[in-house]
Amino acid sequence: MRGYTTVISLLLFGTAAFAQPPTYNETAAKDRCEKNWGTDFTMVEFCLNEDKSAFFQFAARGEDLTDRSRLFYEPFNFCRREWGLDWSMVEFCAGEQVAAWDALQITIQSIPEDIGRSIQFRCAADWDPNITMIDFCAEEQAKSWRALND
Repeated sequence: MRGYTTVISLLLFGTAAFAQPPTYNETAAKDRCEKNWGTDFTMVEFCLNEDKSAFFQFAARGEDLTDRSRLFYEPFNFCRREWGLDWSMVEFCAGEQVAAWDALQITIQSIPEDIGRSIQFRCAADWDPNITMIDFCAEEQAKSWRALND
């Protein structure tokens, strides 16, 4: 892995303070599930169980961040802002952010370092803190760079 990856990640995503720990509001989750499923009690129960499970998975992700510094605090906060108390979607979004970071590293490392750095900064300027979109932007930019230079 290139040495500039850590520097880039700190420049792109900053050293944001730890996110406010998430809390699970079962009443709000039940209200949302009942609104979505009405009197289909089987689906309300399923929705509530999925939501609670996703909440604890998301909370565990937050506890596991030390191995990647503070890189994912802002993207995870983005997911929380985007999806509110829909923990299944928050957890899905967080998983997508992590996968996109890994894909972004592969994309950036597949081209010359100075070009990769330039692309990563450009895409982050447009899409920070949504790593999924930063990765998509970088993949498209790298593909075009290769078409022009291969």
